[in-house]
Amino acid sequence: MKLSISNVLLFVTVSFICGNIVIAQEKGMKFFEGSWDELMTVAKKAGKPVFVDVYTTWCVPCKMMSKQILPLEAVGNKYNESFINYKMDAETEEGKLIAEKYRVNSYPTYLYVKNDGELAHKGGGFHPDPGIFISEADKALQAIADPYTVNKMTDDFKSGKRDTAFLKAYISKLSQLEMDNSEALDTYFMSLSKKEKTQPATLAFLGQHVMNVSSKSFAHIMKNIDG
Repeated sequence: MKLSISNVLLFVTVSFICGNIVIAQEKGMKFFEGSWDELMTVAKKAGKPVFVDVYTTWCVPCKMMSKQILPLEAVGNKYNESFINYKMDAETEEGKLIAEKYRVNSYPTYLYVKNDGELAHKGGGFHPDPGIFISEADKALQAIADPYTVNKMTDDFKSGKRDTAFLKAYISKLSQLEMDNSEALDTYFMSLSKKEKTQPATLAFLGQHVMNVSSKSFAHIMKNIDG
């Protein structure tokens, strides 16, 4: 069968376009497709942590990230090398379970999870600057490499560890992961002297981390908000 010149040109053009599409896709983030359990199995075998993009189909910032940032080569280079990447629709049956487990309350939320399932870092929102999104990966990798995890800190807190440096570090970690820090924050607050409680630095720290309006810390902040 002979091919006409026009057919040959059409074949070459289509091949070129398809090739460019594949190349473009390879430059950006690659996402594992499968269940959550399969994801964790693959992550353990690969010896990598997991990045999870938690989204909804109606979320505009989610769509903007997927279209403008995630396909970028620099982003792909960082995340593909460092993580097993995964997309999770928070409104699916499995997605609801994961969103509840990791306290996802807004979209997009980015979960950086160790391959044993422990949450190490959390982010979210639309990042028009890909450099910021890449820097989040660096922060996550530092948290993942830190042997003093939030679970170990919780064990120490429950065992009675109460020094100021530990409490502030624990409170900050819980806040970053959007985990309830009320007990730790009030414990820190009650450990302060009357003078320390009114210091600007103390009020700023409490204000930055307070999550529960019924806590002693919140009541103190409201009482002293005007100095």
